[in-house]
Amino acid sequence: MIASLALVVAACQNVRPIYDVSDRQLFGTAKKLSQQELDDLVISTGLKRGWHFRSISNGELEGQIHVRTHMAVVKVKISQEAFSITYKSSDNLNEKSGNIEHNYNRWIHNLERDISTAVLKASQN
Repeated sequence: MIASLALVVAACQNVRPIYDVSDRQLFGTAKKLSQQELDDLVISTGLKRGWHFRSISNGELEGQIHVRTHMAVVKVKISQEAFSITYKSSDNLNEKSGNIEHNYNRWIHNLERDISTAVLKASQN
């Protein structure tokens, strides 16, 4: 009984509220980049961490990542002013009632930082 309770508590500690990126501001120099260049930056930047993106429309992409037995799908919207990353779905990440395994949030934080850095570098060239 105590061992079962310990497993439940341990599992709950790995679950956190889903982290979405909402209108993360880009530097003013991003205005040098076309919408196509911004979309391409998301695709190439995500690929470096295992994300596979496809364009849904101009400035809107859907990305998917597979890590071992886990899978997550997100929507990215990007413009010259800002970008957002929104959770869409997942498999084997214990998503329930707005919570998800903490690894998902780490993937999103990394993607957020990588996109910001890539846009800054590209706009300085």
